[in-house]
Amino acid sequence: MPSAIWTGHIAFGLVSIGVRVVAATESKAITFRQIHLRDGARLRHERICTAENRPVPWEEVGRGYETPDGRIVPVTEDDLMSLPLPTARTIEVLEFVPLESIDPIHYQRTYYLDPAQPTSVRPYVLLRDTLEKSGRVGVTKVSLRCGRERLAMLRQEGSLLVAHLLYWPDEITPASDHVPPAGAAPHPAERQMARTLIEAMSGDFHPEQWHDRYRDAIEARIADKLSGRPTEAEAVAEPVSDLEAALRKSINEARGGRGTATPKHERPTL
Repeated sequence: MPSAIWTGHIAFGLVSIGVRVVAATESKAITFRQIHLRDGARLRHERICTAENRPVPWEEVGRGYETPDGRIVPVTEDDLMSLPLPTARTIEVLEFVPLESIDPIHYQRTYYLDPAQPTSVRPYVLLRDTLEKSGRVGVTKVSLRCGRERLAMLRQEGSLLVAHLLYWPDEITPASDHVPPAGAAPHPAERQMARTLIEAMSGDFHPEQWHDRYRDAIEARIADKLSGRPTEAEAVAEPVSDLEAALRKSINEARGGRGTATPKHERPTL
């Protein structure tokens, strides 16, 4: 069983359910080291004390908050552990709302919730099944790992309760800040062809059929470098000059077979 990153309770009304929180996702991204270009050697980063001008070992590193006037206030682990936050050990359900009322732009990270002990199973199953039948999700507050208080969404997924951390409203840039520039309106025929293309490409979501081509390309490029094989750059897509022709070609390809994607260098850039 995966190790829990947090153990506490779900509280809704007077009902309390002991749960373990387990990460539901993991990053598969390829990471890089910083190197010295001249000789390819890895770079080492040191923590330099600005007062003593010397490297500081990890055991001497702590947290500090910088005030607007430049003063540093030390913040210890005990300070964080003793914060008067009821959500430090409780997922506090605030209300229940329809799932569609939460814009996906708020979604952050996902966690699985398991019953923490045998006595938690009955109320856990009760909440899970009731959420499923109600079609609603719980809006909650929680503070994981002595971190800051977060909004979260609690929902049913199969036999589990799942929590999605949510961004606070003031953490989301207003869409009004990103209004596209005004341009020529599409022709009626183009609008109809765009609808036809969407219909031809529509289906159920099956994420297992897709994979990370960037990761594949990076791994292939690294293999080429290790073996000394020459590498080729991918052709850059050219802007399309005939939007209607590009839509027509796209519809024909989509109708020819779902899941057969046009290679990137052959796709028109709209």
